Amino acid sequence: MQNLQWKKVGLIGIGAIAKRHAEAVAALGGTVVAACAGRPDSPNWPGFLEIAPACRQLPDWRAVVEDPEVEAIVACAPWDQSPAMAAVLIEATDKPLLLEKPVALDAAQALRLVESAGDRAHIMVGYNRRFYEPVASLREAIAAQRPVGASVRIGETVARQVERFGPEIAPHLLAFSSAHALDLMVHLLGPLSVRALAHHRTEHQPPTASDGFLSVTAMLTNRDGVPVTLEVTAEDPGPNEVRFRFDGGLAYRLAPLESLQILQGIRIEEPGPGRTVRRFEPIEVGRVEADGAIKPGIPGQMRAFLSGEPGPAAGLRDALRVMELLDAFKRPATVL
Repeated sequence: MQNLQWKKVGLIGIGAIAKRHAEAVAALGGTVVAACAGRPDSPNWPGFLEIAPACRQLPDWRAVVEDPEVEAIVACAPWDQSPAMAAVLIEATDKPLLLEKPVALDAAQALRLVESAGDRAHIMVGYNRRFYEPVASLREAIAAQRPVGASVRIGETVARQVERFGPEIAPHLLAFSSAHALDLMVHLLGPLSVRALAHHRTEHQPPTASDGFLSVTAMLTNRDGVPVTLEVTAEDPGPNEVRFRFDGGLAYRLAPLESLQILQGIRIEEPGPGRTVRRFEPIEVGRVEADGAIKPGIPGQMRAFLSGEPGPAAGLRDALRVMELLDAFKRPATVL
């Protein structure tokens, strides 16, 4: 056991992300002792039990909560049931909770969770990107030197998400998927305020594409006045990217979020044979990659959860900050 305060875990849900959590529990020396599925005959049971062979199959979430052997609970409900599940679990048990997102679809829901939890400790929200090794390196850089600016670009694969989860998810993709990168920005910079905003919907496209999805372009600032440009768009063919700029030609770039490039200065290549223009190439001076042995971030998050030492983990108030930001994106367009 790796200094775990809680070693026996109950899982609500046995889908893909629940399997990754079960792998992390086992890797840390803990045991998934009980779990429930959306239905008793779920086809996910055989694969899940290969990962957690000691797990007992329980009929519903109440049985998991009330099971005397379960010391801590990980909730992995479907996206459209997750906010309601978070609310009932906070009321139903004092056991430690790791709640997969989204725990809320707007700020009002998130605020009710915060108020319901009160001063309860050890309720974590599953923003596992906070536990990426590249993010830890970036956070250290920001602590050492104030950035002069930042940017975040998110391209939502709306058609793919609609195919997986149905058209009902399209208006909620910011809370379900984009929220990971937005939580990172709040984690790294603190609460963000919208200074300028533009958005559009691609209403002419069918429901299987980006109907109901709100694309956003915004200028944000944190309390220290660091400017942040943000783009969240449907079907953007460019990579998702988080970038921080510092004095002296230094930049830290997460693209994808699992890979950090540290860039210092520019290499200029003069025109040569067959090329009549200069090339300006950033100089890479370092790189940090996320550990991919298990889904990145999940083992670190689970270690923090079961050890009782949350470290950089997100809590309900962090989820509230993200939902407040998303609500701000829905306001009428503004200009500086």
